[in-house]
Amino acid sequence: MKYAYLLPFLLFSVALSASPIAICYDNITVALPAGDCEITLEPEWFDGGSYDTGGQSLGFSVSPAVAGLGEHTVYLTVRTRSGSSICWATVRVQDPSPPSLTCHEQNIYLVHPSQGYTINVDDLYTLSDDCGVSNQTINLTDMEGYGTSYFTAYAEHVSGNDLACVNTITVHDAEPQNYCNTSRNSGYEHIRQVGVAGRQFPTGNDGGYRWHYNHSTINLYHGSSYTINYTPGFRGGSAYRLYWRVYLDKNGDGDFTDSGELLHQWNGTGTNAFTFNSPGTFWGMSRIRVVMSYGGYATSCSGRWGEVEDISVMLRPFFFIPWPWGQAVPEMADELASAEVPVTERANDPWMPGETLAPRSPISFGTTPAAPLVSSEAIRLFPNPVATGQPITISGAAGTGEVVIINTAGQHLATRQLTGEATAQRIELPELPAGAYFVRGLATDGGSGWTRRILVR
Repeated sequence: MKYAYLLPFLLFSVALSASPIAICYDNITVALPAGDCEITLEPEWFDGGSYDTGGQSLGFSVSPAVAGLGEHTVYLTVRTRSGSSICWATVRVQDPSPPSLTCHEQNIYLVHPSQGYTINVDDLYTLSDDCGVSNQTINLTDMEGYGTSYFTAYAEHVSGNDLACVNTITVHDAEPQNYCNTSRNSGYEHIRQVGVAGRQFPTGNDGGYRWHYNHSTINLYHGSSYTINYTPGFRGGSAYRLYWRVYLDKNGDGDFTDSGELLHQWNGTGTNAFTFNSPGTFWGMSRIRVVMSYGGYATSCSGRWGEVEDISVMLRPFFFIPWPWGQAVPEMADELASAEVPVTERANDPWMPGETLAPRSPISFGTTPAAPLVSSEAIRLFPNPVATGQPITISGAAGTGEVVIINTAGQHLATRQLTGEATAQRIELPELPAGAYFVRGLATDGGSGWTRRILVR
């Protein structure tokens, strides 16, 4: 009787201590939520009828709890108060939005076929879905000079559908003009340095000609003022009187013979500089040509003794206005201008490249001082910044002329007159919203134009 009484209790105890039975579905497919690259896995997706022999309530969890694109093994854990059990399943996470790969045509503009350039890989293609891309490859065709080459982009997708696209890279001639060949004999004198709009080009003897094209773009904005400086170099330390001309192809037609394209001429033995207003309405790549010759002025395409240097520039409309507009010549140019060198006259020997230079006897004729460097740095606006409606004073702007107030979009907002009666003149500003503006001086008495930026608060 005792054992019969205890038997049901023992059976009940065994039933309470038994673990649950975990049963999983297999080969489950789920889709990513829109705009996401991962999905949270829910236990009920995998439970295929798990149960507990004792009828206890079940708890579920899955590992991993989050999955990305592709095929994964997922473990379902079933728990009761008495224990736990595990089963596993395969889940495939798919992207309901098919990926796409698009290649973009590239256009590159160079002023010389040997000029280097850089391609940003991110600009070559657009991948609409990067969740499932495991590898991306770009194949570029090597190309020299101008012309068109092809590139191909590949992307490996976890779905097994590899993507590919093809497009072109075209290198254009940004300066299609054919300028005349103007190499000179630079055995005795050469251009030592040229500066344009604050950019200095130390050159040395380049055998009669050099074209400066492999530099960041020099922008010249129509109607804005810029400074050009130049310095000669001499063989053996003896200086000669040299004749300089500076040209700008203002209409981009490939020559320097049109009216107004001769910007400046000067003769002397040292450094010189001048300021000019960028003329014309042409928008595109052009050139400045600095011609240095011995024995007299030479044209842009003729001459024998001396050297020529070309500088590529971009001519732009007035309403594309960066800051600063133009820059003064660096202090180095002042040092070059003040350097003393012996001045000599040299014989006009018929020397040509490849021949030996004959010695020459210096003939002293006195030192010709270099022309002073021209700079608009003396012009100041104050106060700057200025409060809305407050007048400003312009110092250093001697002479008569107009002052134009312009916004950053190039719109003329107001015009004021300079009387020329004092070097510091006060003008009234219109009621301007806070922001950056340009004050541009337009001389009417032969003086140089200038531009300054002012902040209104």
